[in-house]
Amino acid sequence: MTIQAYTGAELNILPPPVTTGGIQSFLDLYRELWIAKPGVNGGNWRKARDVLHASVYRNAALVAPTANSVFPADTVIRDPYGIWVGSPTYAFVLPVAGSVSGAVYPASWWRFAFHWVLQSATSPNYVGCQIFQNGSGVTQDNMIMNQTSAGNCSARTQYMGLGSANDTFQAYYSSSVASLNVYTGPSINTFSCAFMGLFFG
Repeated sequence: MTIQAYTGAELNILPPPVTTGGIQSFLDLYRELWIAKPGVNGGNWRKARDVLHASVYRNAALVAPTANSVFPADTVIRDPYGIWVGSPTYAFVLPVAGSVSGAVYPASWWRFAFHWVLQSATSPNYVGCQIFQNGSGVTQDNMIMNQTSAGNCSARTQYMGLGSANDTFQAYYSSSVASLNVYTGPSINTFSCAFMGLFFG
């Protein structure tokens, strides 16, 4: 067996750790995207698909709206690279694909998931659950409850699709019955996202 000898130009050499600026990116010879941010992992480079994940939830008391509305998650579970924007936007803002620190990349694959639980009514109820990209719905997974006694009603949706830098993704929720409480906490309602990789066509 012949062992391939690599030259310096062929080696996958990462830039030095970053100490200034925001999220920065580097595309290696194998088209693997790496990211770094000052103060995160010592500014060292990590594969984007391994670390660019974030998750948030609602902790404060909340009453479900009857009109379709942005879900106001108020607590971060994990977001080391700071892609979650809270009040009043309540959105994940994509930092890669399109352009990051002057480097231009194709679109990227992302996965989003949202679930929430409602104190159900003693009458039929229509519970809305959606994910929006740049203000337009990309999923619509609703739950219709037809019951005569009170209980819990949960709804969930997920989306995997393409996004570009600065795209916003928001979770939307609603209840056809007014004045119902949303169950809060990280095991009850969660909105999360994960970078899956670049899309080269």
